[in-house]
Amino acid sequence: MLLSGTPLYMASELVREQPYNHTADLWSLGVILYELFVGQPPFYTNSVYVLIRHIIKDPVKYPDSISPNYKSFLRGLLNKIQQNRLTWPALLEHPFVKEISDEIEAEELHAATTAAGVCDAAWRGEGNHNSSSALENGKAQSPLSYGQSHCPSSHMGNSSIFTTRGVFRNDRCH
Repeated sequence: MLLSGTPLYMASELVREQPYNHTADLWSLGVILYELFVGQPPFYTNSVYVLIRHIIKDPVKYPDSISPNYKSFLRGLLNKIQQNRLTWPALLEHPFVKEISDEIEAEELHAATTAAGVCDAAWRGEGNHNSSSALENGKAQSPLSYGQSHCPSSHMGNSSIFTTRGVFRNDRCH
C-alpha cells in the first residue's frame, strides 16, 4: 500500500485505494471540524496501520457535549459509505449550517443597525462627546466633525456594510 500524505484526514475509500469522488474532501472537512470541537481527530494513534484500521472499521465516537445539529452534521460528513455522505448542496442546506448562517446574519444586521444609529446620532449632534476637552483646545467641535470622527466609515464615498444576504447602505455618514 502506497499512501501519500497523512491518512489522518483521509476517507476510508482513499486508505483502501478505492475509487473516490469529491465527498472524500467532505470527509476531511468533517475530520477537521471534529478535531476543532474535540481537540483531536476522530481516529488518532501513533501507528499508521492501526489508524487505517480505525478509519475503515471503527465508528466515530461523539462526545455527549455536542449539540444534536452539529452531531448530525458531522455524521453526514464522517459517513464511511461515500454514497451516504453529505454532498455540497446537502451540506449547505443542513440545519446546522442554516442555524449558523442565521446567527451570523443576525449579528451582522445588529452591528449595521448599531453603526447606523451611532452615525445618525452624530449627524444630529447627539452623543457622548466631551465638549469641555474641545473648548480647552480653544475650539468647539462642530456636529459635522463629531459625526465624521465617530462614524464607523468616516472616509469619502459611500459606506456599505455587507451581509450574507445583501448590502445595508448608510450614506448619511458622509
